[in-house]
Amino acid sequence: MALILLLSILFPLSVASTGWKQQPHLIAEAGSNISLACPGVTQSSYVYLIEWVCEGCKCQGCPSYSHNGYRLLRHNDQTVLWDKSSTRSLDTIDYTLHFNPVTRRDNGIYHCLVNDRGHADIPILLTVQDVPDPPPSRPMVSRITSRTVLLTWATPLQDNNAPIRNYKIYVREGDENWTKSLNTQTNLTEYLVMNLKPFTTYTFRVSAENQIGQSPPSKDSFQTMTHREKPTERPRFIRGRIMSLSRGFELHWEPPSRESLNGEFMGYIMTYTAMDSGVSNTLNINDESLRVQNYSLSGLSQHTTYNITLAARNLEGVGPADSVVLRTEDGVPLKPRGLESVMITSNAIQIRWRRPENFELLGNELLGYRIYIRDALCAETGQLSCESMEPKTIQGKDSTQSLINNLRPATEYEFRVRGFTSKREGGDSDPLKLTTDTAPPSQPIISVLNCTGKGDILLEWRRPRVYYGKVNYYIVYFRSDQGEEFKTRKIDIISNNSSDIYIVYLTNLKNHTTYNVAVSAVTNSTVVEGKGLYNLKAR
Repeated sequence: MALILLLSILFPLSVASTGWKQQPHLIAEAGSNISLACPGVTQSSYVYLIEWVCEGCKCQGCPSYSHNGYRLLRHNDQTVLWDKSSTRSLDTIDYTLHFNPVTRRDNGIYHCLVNDRGHADIPILLTVQDVPDPPPSRPMVSRITSRTVLLTWATPLQDNNAPIRNYKIYVREGDENWTKSLNTQTNLTEYLVMNLKPFTTYTFRVSAENQIGQSPPSKDSFQTMTHREKPTERPRFIRGRIMSLSRGFELHWEPPSRESLNGEFMGYIMTYTAMDSGVSNTLNINDESLRVQNYSLSGLSQHTTYNITLAARNLEGVGPADSVVLRTEDGVPLKPRGLESVMITSNAIQIRWRRPENFELLGNELLGYRIYIRDALCAETGQLSCESMEPKTIQGKDSTQSLINNLRPATEYEFRVRGFTSKREGGDSDPLKLTTDTAPPSQPIISVLNCTGKGDILLEWRRPRVYYGKVNYYIVYFRSDQGEEFKTRKIDIISNNSSDIYIVYLTNLKNHTTYNVAVSAVTNSTVVEGKGLYNLKAR
């Protein structure tokens, strides 16, 4: 709803010869709709000319008037509005000046001139309040620590008729969005920004605030990096993966988080102290990759307790340390390496491997190896009904191959090898999956053998009851009883034939002659290319 200034009600006339004792003052917020009534005009007034004049206003295209003023509009029989972009308009009934809405450019002293008078009955002071201008330049960083920045900025050029009471600081970390902000709670133009992260790049903006609202933000400050600190987080030993050896340890640890490094990561500082003698040693581990680490600490005394500490470091110093107490003992073999096959038959596989990496450290404590064998299908599906196989023990630390017998033909097995000492077994080798070769199928079953009487024999047989993988083809043997050599005929299997019955006609035979007929099923070897495996003939 528009705010109308009724001067005759708010400011009564004075009888003094100096005219009005009090100048009306209207304060309005930018963006609101207001109206100024024309003083001296009543319902009985005879008006033939109205002009509204403003001192101090901004009016594009308006003719000038005395005392730094502009003629805004004029009305007699029609209205002339000089500022075409203005939001001002005139009510031609009561000559009220409307602002829809009022803006900062409307600040000034307004005169309503009636019937070509040279002065207004009552000048009206209009003050428009708006949000402040933004600070005119970039915020500047005047002091930096690892977690604080002292920020300063220039006062906005205009508070727009409402005193600045607070500033809002926007904070951007790295290349992230402007998601953080804080209020200074004062109109001072410096502020200590706290709770920042060490060794992190920040950018700042500042916005002024008065009772109307917030200004647009200033330009971005130049990027600023906070100072380093020592790392604040410790690496963590993975105790479940640490192995004690006779003269050392296999250590595993997780790195500290990247956010806790607080500077350029330069690796780790490790100390190990013999508990009985108090002798301490320090190692620099210069691996700067933030990943799970595996480190072999060797050259220690046997059967000795050590306190081992580990800490991350940067240019500023060394962070907090994690520690673990371990004792050297009979060594634990690491996993054998390079497990591979040497020979494969239908019921045996020979494998070989290379010795563990810590072979020399173990010395005579390494007594040999155990080979664990599983049906690969059972290993994948977890079937409980599968046949369990006892591990095979290979004595001797230098024994690095073995022949595994009593396997099933055309079956995939999984092999793993472990070294062992008198106290424990070591880690598994990488698994190796191998498939035994096929074996000859059992005899086909001849179901029909008839002479047709025209020099032909009809032969029908069924697939063998036992075969490995698949039957690739059949061989039919036939000869007369007159002492001839067996003739053969190869019968290929049609790939889309799902039947287990096969029929062949033997033609161009001698009539009134006895023939011997046999069939063999053949399965191709998966190890020796081109080799067919077959059993006795079915006759």
